Amino acid sequence: MNDDPTNTTSTADIPGTNANPKSNTMATLDKITPITPKDTIHVHGKHLYRTTDTTSTPFTIRGIAFPTPPEIYNPSTHGYNATTWLAILRQLRLPPKKKEVSPIQDSNSGNSSHPDIITETEAQNEGGLGLNFNTIRLYRMYPDQIDYSEFLEGAAALGIYVIVPLTSAFGHGVLDRTSPAPKCYHPHLFHYGARALKKYLKYPNVLAGMVGNEVMNDEKAWKAAPCVRAYARDLKLYMARMVEEGVLERTLPLMYAGQDSSMIGGADTDPNEVMKLTVDYLSCVEYGKSVVVVNSEEDVDVGSVSKQVALRASGSAGGGSWNFEDHKFGESPIDIFGLNVESWCSSTQTFEYNSDGTIGTYYSLWKALKKSSVPIIFSEMGCPHSHFDRDDLERKTKEGTRDWKQVEVVSRDMADSWSGFVAYTYDGPEDFVMFKGGPWDGQHVLEPTKDFENFRKELAKVTLLEDGAEEAGIRNDYSSVDSKFLPRQCSDVESELMGLGVRLFNDDEIRSYAMTEDSHYFRRTGNLFWIMAFILVGGFTLVMRRNRRARKIGYESVPSHGNDGYPMMAGVA
Repeated sequence: MNDDPTNTTSTADIPGTNANPKSNTMATLDKITPITPKDTIHVHGKHLYRTTDTTSTPFTIRGIAFPTPPEIYNPSTHGYNATTWLAILRQLRLPPKKKEVSPIQDSNSGNSSHPDIITETEAQNEGGLGLNFNTIRLYRMYPDQIDYSEFLEGAAALGIYVIVPLTSAFGHGVLDRTSPAPKCYHPHLFHYGARALKKYLKYPNVLAGMVGNEVMNDEKAWKAAPCVRAYARDLKLYMARMVEEGVLERTLPLMYAGQDSSMIGGADTDPNEVMKLTVDYLSCVEYGKSVVVVNSEEDVDVGSVSKQVALRASGSAGGGSWNFEDHKFGESPIDIFGLNVESWCSSTQTFEYNSDGTIGTYYSLWKALKKSSVPIIFSEMGCPHSHFDRDDLERKTKEGTRDWKQVEVVSRDMADSWSGFVAYTYDGPEDFVMFKGGPWDGQHVLEPTKDFENFRKELAKVTLLEDGAEEAGIRNDYSSVDSKFLPRQCSDVESELMGLGVRLFNDDEIRSYAMTEDSHYFRRTGNLFWIMAFILVGGFTLVMRRNRRARKIGYESVPSHGNDGYPMMAGVA
């Protein structure tokens, strides 16, 4: 074990693990490096980077979708239990314990397997599954009710980054895709996201925040697209201000996940073109208005107070992606685009060709999106079990076991414009699960299937390639690639969308709520406003009371008069 505790950790150091550091019952995590505040992920151009004090290297997401806990298990905590959640991460991440098998015993048994290879059950009982992943995607969190610190810190100790949601299925965190802009964006949503960011940004392993998932799935739902841009815009303004005021130490890359089968413009429209327009719309800027092609140190009139605030904060934005020093081309609302894809459904498919000889699905996506200005990932990747090899009776299995050959394709053939993937899923919809024994009860780890084993083997191949390149001193230099692809102009993108029948509300006209949440400026001006309002209301009330009292006294001192205008005398009718 490494003597430097900042470089590696043991199972005893991980929250929720009770292993004795001197015990041989669980393997030492000699290959796992905990994530520290120096290891935050940031965006530069169209790639992700992990920057330390001395180096900045490209970062590729090798992820798996984390299961959603059943709320009925413990409604008061929405199914959250740090110990059981971390148990899944340890099950996946920890290396299996090496099984002691003598060469004589192995020879006599006729087992040609390497003695270090053990069964899945043994791996669960004696160690872990040794999956060399680095990221999980969470779908449901409740930052207003739940403190996730133990889980996020435990994940960091295991070297695992987390993609967190910044919306919710109900309550104040809903971005309503059924309502057109500007109705779909309300102040409650912004305040929800701002509170969530303030909590999540405490943890260096929080990689990105998801501002929307499959919002624009059809032509009607596209009417809500400006709300996605407005929400992301305000969260960026909020983070920039918080960094400037010293409340936050970094900003967080914002991400949107779209469905690869989204259709607009009719059946003749190429779905890959729709996906390209989705990326372009969510990342576009308006040149001459929100784009700055100068040094950030110069005085620049960017047309609005909000963008001046952004410029002032640019120099101190630590781990996020909104850094004018790096980009100098204004702010795109989103920093990362995720694609939920259900293709690669044949064991004979390749990068270039589908099983039927047509152009490969992954190749088509890569070609359509390779000129995007933001990093692209597969935010959900995996064919439904029921579809895998369904037209090939010789290869199809009863369980629809997937081969996961696309893992190497994304990591090798698409690496110039793709920044990784999130495999779908540990547990969830039955047609996509890698583990059996579910649905997950929120308490116990599940048992891996052959589908998971295939994923683990393919991921191991990619890891070996990456490790070999690193040892050989090979570094991918994407700087020349990144500089070629700048955000498109919004007016051009909107014109193309109108050509497909989609006319959108101008997101610049959607009210910004970024000045109303948790900033020192707002607290100062807000408090002053209420003090002045209290003084004015109090003074007005006091004057009104005095006037009423004076009128009452004056009324009581004036004698009554008769109809003729003279004072009425006693006894006179």
